[in-house]
Amino acid sequence: MTTELAMAYLDDLSIGDEASRVAENLLALEEKAADLGMVLNRNKCEVISHTTAAVAKLESYGITLPVTEMDTCCMLGSPIEPGQRLREIITEKKADLQLMASRLKYMPAHDGLYLLSKAISSNRLLYLLRTAPYYCVPELATYDAELREITAALLNINMTESRWDQASLPVRWGGIGIRGAALLAPSAFLASAAGASELIPQILPGHTPFKLDDYSRKAVEAWKTRAGEDTLTSKGVGQQRQGLWDEPCCKKSWENLLSSAPDDANRARLLAAAAEHSGDWMNAVPITAIGLKLVDDAVRIAVGLRLGASLTLPHACRCAAEVLADGHHGLSCRRGNGMHARHDMVNEVLRRALASAAIPSVREPKGLFPVDGKRLDGASTVPWSRGKCVGWDVTCPDTFASSHIGLSSVQAGALAKQAESKKTDKYRDIAPTTLFVPVALETTGVWGPEGLRFVRDIGRKIAITSKDKRSTTFLLQRLSITLQRGNATCVQAANQRASLSEESP
Repeated sequence: MTTELAMAYLDDLSIGDEASRVAENLLALEEKAADLGMVLNRNKCEVISHTTAAVAKLESYGITLPVTEMDTCCMLGSPIEPGQRLREIITEKKADLQLMASRLKYMPAHDGLYLLSKAISSNRLLYLLRTAPYYCVPELATYDAELREITAALLNINMTESRWDQASLPVRWGGIGIRGAALLAPSAFLASAAGASELIPQILPGHTPFKLDDYSRKAVEAWKTRAGEDTLTSKGVGQQRQGLWDEPCCKKSWENLLSSAPDDANRARLLAAAAEHSGDWMNAVPITAIGLKLVDDAVRIAVGLRLGASLTLPHACRCAAEVLADGHHGLSCRRGNGMHARHDMVNEVLRRALASAAIPSVREPKGLFPVDGKRLDGASTVPWSRGKCVGWDVTCPDTFASSHIGLSSVQAGALAKQAESKKTDKYRDIAPTTLFVPVALETTGVWGPEGLRFVRDIGRKIAITSKDKRSTTFLLQRLSITLQRGNATCVQAANQRASLSEESP
């Protein structure tokens, strides 16, 4: 082939140039193929051109082929230009999404959420977002709107616009990982364009090295709108990693939510949601056999606390406090047994984790404080470090408690760090043969630094025993699942106490 464009894979061939050169190459191809006993099926060929003159030129060579208009043309399943086919594909993908949604409703909420975030949502559009200019297609917003309705129905949550803005962010930015296609589209297209910059001169040798074309320039403008940046200095035009294009967009969206937070409670919620490891439970595979699956109501409460959704009807608690629709009161109500259950479950996970690392331990050991008889939540029975055993004590301070909100609304993790300091002061007179570790885990999943370091040390020791490098990740996911299960118990207990109060004489 002597055409400027010549690409082939097995029996699929694409050639492109001036009409006369294309015609000459096509006739030569048929002639050479005939020597091998092969015949080109012209009915399966197509002509793509911006002008009708090119089609007439081919016909002057005796070549009549089906003509495909530019706005309906696809190569490798992706439209070449914006137009009718671009919109049709979005409509088809939306229909596929509705079909899958009709089946998701028969699944448990945790399974459905995992599939929706990891395999369905915008993941099924990613190839198209990277290869075609979907960032300029208004129909993309209708796909996101359908995704929003599906998420609301699956989780049984009133998904307002602000909640959807947060939900459609990655987990690391406080969302639930169900990515909105409109936010992702410019980043995906620009990363793909940068990744193809070295291939374009090989495919079209006569052209200069890759420069921003009209579509990429428009994508840059769309990206600036979402990222809030005037230049690309920080990322570079040639950046091939989609995540680095996407990160400023996610950050800007999260900052907009934070700046528009109506009160300290919502500010604290957004700060905590974007904190490290606070959303680990959403990355855990929901497997019932190993305790990593939450019941539907627990998923509703966990996501509701993260997004600030209404979880209950406002009512008066038995402790005389007012329970608001956000359900925060149940997380720290002293009259309920949910806090004790949550505390016990976290301690049991730590004890079992130590056992997996071949380190035996006991709950509430005696004799470590001979003067006042205080007891830790647990301690190892063999040396942990420097010939000393390790003892730990867990606390789960409520991020939204009125006495804590002033601290947690300023910086994520500040409350957990303060709680660890109080625990250290309380158990300062521990036996000299024991190392003490305070473990503070806020109700929103934010870790204190010492507790997180302790859990990571346990994970490393488990990895040595099990030969699985992911042990720390799995342990953090299990603890996050346990916390959400405990939070659900607390919120449900507060609602049950209200029902009992109404029924009592």
